[in-house]
Amino acid sequence: MEQPADRTYLDIDAIKAGLNVLSSAPTSPEYVYRRPIVGTLNWLFPLIEGYMVMLEAGGEDILPDFVTFKLGRQSGGSPHPYEVLIFACKRTGEAWSSTEDQLRSRLAKTANDSGKVYGLIQIGLEVRFYKSESSCFSAVSEKLHLVGDAQRVMNAFSYIKANPLPFM
Repeated sequence: MEQPADRTYLDIDAIKAGLNVLSSAPTSPEYVYRRPIVGTLNWLFPLIEGYMVMLEAGGEDILPDFVTFKLGRQSGGSPHPYEVLIFACKRTGEAWSSTEDQLRSRLAKTANDSGKVYGLIQIGLEVRFYKSESSCFSAVSEKLHLVGDAQRVMNAFSYIKANPLPFM
């Protein structure tokens, strides 16, 4: 299901309403911050296309993450879900550096045989995209505002979808 080029997640009433709540109540708990971005992930990475967005515990040392899986197939093998994008969320005011350390640790533990996976951090209403390739962690975008930079956020998601990292 292809999203029209001129549409963004801001055109989805439930997502827009969630972002409006956060704009008017920036001290909301972390789970409230996750709602709009998880809705966005489910809209952009739909089940009908072989994706699943799941809440998963990344281990005892870090908080749970949302992981976007894609059904893939090894040559001649049966279908197997692999990690496309691992997402960590914090409320406004949390430190980027410690959240990046947490995401770096989680991406290094990807279940993908290739050791390659995309990452996303959301702190408040800002997001930043990352890539991890065999333990080499790097930012692939600047910090983007979910409302003010909606088209740029959409472009980053579209890039990830069109350019998946190999899982083998």
